[in-house]
Amino acid sequence: MKVKINQDKNMSEIEIIVNCPTVDTHVRNLLDVLQQCAVSLPGMVDDMSVCVPLYAILYIESIDRKIFFYDESRVFQRKDSLAALESLLEQYRFLRISKNCIVNIFQITATYRCDNHRLGILLRNGERLVAGRVYTSKVRKSIQQLGMSLSGTAQMLEHSWQERDT
Repeated sequence: MKVKINQDKNMSEIEIIVNCPTVDTHVRNLLDVLQQCAVSLPGMVDDMSVCVPLYAILYIESIDRKIFFYDESRVFQRKDSLAALESLLEQYRFLRISKNCIVNIFQITATYRCDNHRLGILLRNGERLVAGRVYTSKVRKSIQQLGMSLSGTAQMLEHSWQERDT
């Protein structure tokens, strides 16, 4: 892949042109990541309103009817419902993984099996989440559709579990 940057002080906004032989999974993923860079989600932290770019959000969760979302180092709060955020962010590759949690699929580095037909999810920052049984197949399918593969230890664990199950 070649990356070329043209700086022009006369331009009023960033323009991105993707030239490719075909629009495959990798090109679609690149476009989705670029789209996440262009959109922010407002939230409250320390009594201040802050706009957080979608690409920086790890996951969103509901605790005691309050909505929180997380980046690498901070916790933000929002007033709307998890269902409203799910429908708003679905187009930006955020995925419901349980009754009370939505994850940014681009923040997933690995998956692994958990007890009771649940799916463990390892995020880029090392944090672990668990996808509920109802959501496991949808999470697996979404990861496969993006052409993402399992990595590291989790991939080896997944392989050993598959061998054990046969």
